Amino acid sequence: MTFRTGSQTGIDRKATILKYANGIVSVRIDEIGIVQDKLELQVPIPASWVNRFGEIFAKYPSVGDSVLIRQIQGGAWIISSYYPSDGSFSGTLFSSDMMDDFKPGRILAQVKNKIKLFLDPQIGIKIGDSNHSIHIDPLNNIYSNNFPSNYSFSNASRQINGIVKRDLADNSSRALVDSTLESHPYDKSLVSIGLDPTAKVSLSTSGLQTRNPSFVESRKVIYEFANDFGFETDEKEFEKYSSKKNSYLNDNKFEMRPNVFGLSLEYPNHLIEEIKGTGIDSFGNILDINRSILPVGKMDNLSLSQSTDKGKTFLAIREEERKSLAYHFEINSRKTKIPDISLKNDYQRDNSRTFFDIDKEGTFKINIAASSEVGNVHLLTRYTNYSNLLSKQNSDIDPKSFVRSESGQDIFLSAFSTPGGIKLSGDKSLDGYQSPTDRFTEKPIQLNTAYHDITKTCNEFLETANWIKAGMKLVDFHSTNRLNTVVKPIKQIVSPEIKVNGENANAGGRSGMINLDGFIALNIGANTIDRQSLWFDCAGGIVSNVGRDRNGISYAGNYDGDVLIQVGGNGIDSSLDSRFENESATYRNGTIEIRLIANGQLYIFRMASEGISLVSPGRIDIVANQGISLKTNGILALDAEEIMCYPSSSKRLINRMPPTTIG
Repeated sequence: MTFRTGSQTGIDRKATILKYANGIVSVRIDEIGIVQDKLELQVPIPASWVNRFGEIFAKYPSVGDSVLIRQIQGGAWIISSYYPSDGSFSGTLFSSDMMDDFKPGRILAQVKNKIKLFLDPQIGIKIGDSNHSIHIDPLNNIYSNNFPSNYSFSNASRQINGIVKRDLADNSSRALVDSTLESHPYDKSLVSIGLDPTAKVSLSTSGLQTRNPSFVESRKVIYEFANDFGFETDEKEFEKYSSKKNSYLNDNKFEMRPNVFGLSLEYPNHLIEEIKGTGIDSFGNILDINRSILPVGKMDNLSLSQSTDKGKTFLAIREEERKSLAYHFEINSRKTKIPDISLKNDYQRDNSRTFFDIDKEGTFKINIAASSEVGNVHLLTRYTNYSNLLSKQNSDIDPKSFVRSESGQDIFLSAFSTPGGIKLSGDKSLDGYQSPTDRFTEKPIQLNTAYHDITKTCNEFLETANWIKAGMKLVDFHSTNRLNTVVKPIKQIVSPEIKVNGENANAGGRSGMINLDGFIALNIGANTIDRQSLWFDCAGGIVSNVGRDRNGISYAGNYDGDVLIQVGGNGIDSSLDSRFENESATYRNGTIEIRLIANGQLYIFRMASEGISLVSPGRIDIVANQGISLKTNGILALDAEEIMCYPSSSKRLINRMPPTTIG
């Protein structure tokens, strides 16, 4: 039975909300007679819009709010609108008007704590509170926000921008209720990391607090697959293809917001990590360029809380933190299997990841991982798109058109390396795909260098040398000369073929290729301790120190293999490089000339097509314990003021004058 309170149907009455549950609001009419002062009416929730599909536009009823209720035809009651509560539009001693954002021409939606959304014809759209908000300004075409922290989580990446915060809770006290990645309440449990990571962040020095500004970071992790799929290790993923069982990862370190410097093939879906700002690990330690912990906060002279001279400590900390990282980029480099981090063999290459780090002094550290035996072989290629290629063949085609080729191929390659080179092969499982095809020749592209044929390196040392083809000896006037009997030609400097797949694949151990189409100027300074400019260490057998050091040495080299040097040979074909149009690709004579300046005098060693010349302002000593052989098909000329035989004993002299005199 519906009670009538004495008012006519359609007349609004003021009431107060008592409670709310399941879409029904209990209200008490404020202006009621003594007899009915306890009467509660049950009315539907006040909503601008609500339907049976669960769609709603409404404000959750709050106990104590004033409303206007109305009795409609049939005796049922509805809430026609909210009624301003006492004090809604009046300020207090401690705060301004709660509705001070309600202004002419403006549409305002606001809840407790003055969290609001408004539309203003002059300002645009604002969402937030008085201190922090999102501002969409169509008049000036600006989108901005001033929130101290900005988090973005998608299937493609996670991005953390703001104050550096880390989870320093003990394992036993960490309560993981919501997501430790996306949860906003979880953020309250995190600790801000400042100049001294062991001290509390503070804006100013007062009382027991010491000024300790917080670090900030812009950090991103890019996934390999959509994060919703919960991609795991290849071993676990393999099992999912043989059964219908799917396992999804629970909360773990890799899915915690403070996790940083944590790329691992144990969690391979994290493909790329990039950090801009101070490098701080998951436990709040500041790292140097070697990922080693800096002692800031761990020693009394580097601790704001322990030192007595705060200013001196500040300067000491700033000096130490110059070693910290300012930029970090790393790829979770793919391996054939998860590396065994307990092993130390093979220079720990299996645990290598490609990264590029820069510290706050601007120095850098680069590590490039090596390819597997079935990995990339880096070829010298150019590429173009199908629409561009087709437009050159058909003038009616716009190169900007989206034109699909019959084969579905969009990228077409062409080699710009020297013709010939090293063949890429493999078993039939990749038949036709062992090497890309050159769009000009329609032949597989081979591995080679840009300007010379790598397979012909030191070609005069090879079994295919021109002098061997011509039936010549190294020294053609003496077949038994040691140069003709001891020196053996080499079969090959580089292998003619690389297998890129199959059981015997051997394409691995490659870290990249750099091609510079033009000139480069490289200026290298020197270190302080030895004043050396460059260390050059090759696994293939060269260790070199370059740069005039404190010992006056400009080049110190150690070669643990043979040294073969060929000067002269085929030049660059002008058909391949127009810059050499005036030069021939035929065999070019070589010259070696070394000039030494000492005591203002010039010493010369020259080896060229005319012969070998040795000029010394001083003396020349030739010493051999097992004999010296001088042979010529021409004249052996000895020209000196005196020719001395056996200088260490009898000192027999041959004098210039008279001609017949022998001492």
